Amino acid sequence: MQKKELKICIPPLTGYMEDAYNLAVAITEESNYAWMYSNFIQLVYQNPKKYDDQPIKFFKISSRNGFIWDADCQQLCTDAITKDMLDAVGTDIIDFICMAIDHGNYVRIYLDEYYLPYRLFYNDYHYTHENMFTGYNRDRDELYGLAYVTDEEGYNFKRFSVDMECVRTAYRKSQRVNVQESRITLMKCNPEKFYEFDRSCVKRNVYEYIHSIHTDERYSEINNPNTDYSFGMSIYDNLVEYYRVFKRRFAIIQLHNIYEHKLLMLNRVRYMIDNRYIEKNTELINECVLLADEANKCKTQGLKYHVSQKERDYEKLRNALLNIKEKESNFMQRFYDAICAAEIVEDKELIYSRWGLWRNVIIELDKHLIGDINVTFVLVLINDVSQGYICLTNDTDLNGYVTPFYFQFFARDGRFMIAYDEKENIIQGVTCAGGEEYCVDMKISLSNRTYKIHVTSQDGEGSCSGVFPEEVAQKLEYINCLAVIHENGYRYAIKNVSATDSQRTCSVPVKSKLENNVLQDVSIGRE
Repeated sequence: MQKKELKICIPPLTGYMEDAYNLAVAITEESNYAWMYSNFIQLVYQNPKKYDDQPIKFFKISSRNGFIWDADCQQLCTDAITKDMLDAVGTDIIDFICMAIDHGNYVRIYLDEYYLPYRLFYNDYHYTHENMFTGYNRDRDELYGLAYVTDEEGYNFKRFSVDMECVRTAYRKSQRVNVQESRITLMKCNPEKFYEFDRSCVKRNVYEYIHSIHTDERYSEINNPNTDYSFGMSIYDNLVEYYRVFKRRFAIIQLHNIYEHKLLMLNRVRYMIDNRYIEKNTELINECVLLADEANKCKTQGLKYHVSQKERDYEKLRNALLNIKEKESNFMQRFYDAICAAEIVEDKELIYSRWGLWRNVIIELDKHLIGDINVTFVLVLINDVSQGYICLTNDTDLNGYVTPFYFQFFARDGRFMIAYDEKENIIQGVTCAGGEEYCVDMKISLSNRTYKIHVTSQDGEGSCSGVFPEEVAQKLEYINCLAVIHENGYRYAIKNVSATDSQRTCSVPVKSKLENNVLQDVSIGRE
């Protein structure tokens, strides 16, 4: 059977496909939630007369043409081919889509929706719009993808299936009036791009949102700042005027974007609490829940105004928008204050996990350990979805990822395990759980090529031992680096680190302070 379907996620932003499609692909890798929550904070209002009646956008940077709708997604590898070029080489569009999917690419393409049964304008109106394909089944002559689908359930952003011949016709008949509509874009997650959650970035964007600062001025080396833009809290006054002046061209999508902005903010706050980027704050969460609820009511009021076109319904919409503005101003200030407070009181005893290439995030011990080595620490799983690994290596070949073993843990599944060379050994007798602390004892003999890992908790203990390959031993004449890595965007921490070897045992009090990726004042066994 000739078929393939790529993993898909329904994104948190579905107002415009520029956000929906990029995020739908990006968050198939869970680690990219850290990037998403660090971004998509600033909103921009742009002149609807000049920008295709699309006044409310999430601010993004485009290095191609400067337009928000054509912004880059930093977490994706993207390639493009023009329709003219594809036609010139004589490749059938269906064959091209299937071949791209076979190589792990999601395919974005502009089609005439008059010929697509799942779209609103099917058999009614010729309208060229973007669609994304994520899979195919040659035996059934079907393509699969994500789009706003019109069916018996209404009009929703979700998965669709469509006959291949319909797509072939919609491709052939589509109008190509600009560069965007003329290209076919291939997307996949970039395995070489690592992004760690950036609290300072969130803090800066929240501040600029509160004070309606022109965020595009920070990127003037890429694009000239746009004087047509308004940012942050000022969008509400502009939107009130927009619905007064352009009531005949009413578009609910602007209110939908505002609603999704609040929902994403709510998830961002929860994420930051779960990862201890801010202190637990039930009031802040409740305030954001109410704000999202108000935004949803405002969306409903907007629909009422669209139907009635009556002044009293406009006034209700106006008051609803200004009410959101006032409540959001208060919420954003409290959120900003919470970030500032967390920067001051963060526990300096904890060494938090990192995400990235070893050469960029490795922790270097300030001594070389040889012979029989013993490393102990306390593992702190600060949330229920912690997933990552800890391993030992040295600084001779950080690009080679050489280690005697990977000590892995999965809070969702309750597992501790040792992995190496595609072999996995679950540590029995102890369950991995979020919110718990575990004493971990690692013993390694570089000369005998043996290791033993012992994990202890209040409720149990377990061990795992083994022998690592000769080629690993040849590359690890000493140990002086510790990799503390999270793999899904949710961090954990270690503390009370002690590292000794066979020549000396040291019991110096531990500070576990990380400065410039060098672990200082940690118990080290050799001078």
